[in-house]
Amino acid sequence: DDTGQYVNGLAFRSQDWKPKGTPIVRIQNLTNTALPFNYADGPFPEDRVVRSGEILVSWSGTLDAFLWDRGEAVVNQHIFRVIPEHSVVTTQFLYYLLLHSIRKLAASEAAHGLAMKHINRGPFLSLPVRLPPLDEQVRIVQTLQVLLSQCAELSAKFSLRESIATSFRQS
Repeated sequence: DDTGQYVNGLAFRSQDWKPKGTPIVRIQNLTNTALPFNYADGPFPEDRVVRSGEILVSWSGTLDAFLWDRGEAVVNQHIFRVIPEHSVVTTQFLYYLLLHSIRKLAASEAAHGLAMKHINRGPFLSLPVRLPPLDEQVRIVQTLQVLLSQCAELSAKFSLRESIATSFRQS
């Protein structure tokens, strides 16, 4: 928990949903951006409102970290809004650190539940992580983004190759 604050979203009931208002970020809106939002009337506590560029962590059902890019919204339960501690970690580095840490926790005994896996707050916040100096975090993120871009290009080329091979076999 030295990396920032992890604020759980609000518990909305279906009766709270409105046809318009402030979008409610539900796990389905994180995993499938094509799904519509539910809306609610505010005001909402400031620490439960997310804005583009911030990190969200889904800790129930879907165990993952997300960079939010869809404007101002209110966070639903089972999602942490992450408020980084900028004196020790950059937002981008924390995002990649969370992706790795959540996968580590998901494969451990910290994740439990039969139908839907979830990670309790205690094990999540107590996982030890190593933090390089801030300038090194920036360098690591820059390198990682270049490598991930190259991976995306290779993946696209592979998909194109597979499509061409399938077309060739069918002809």
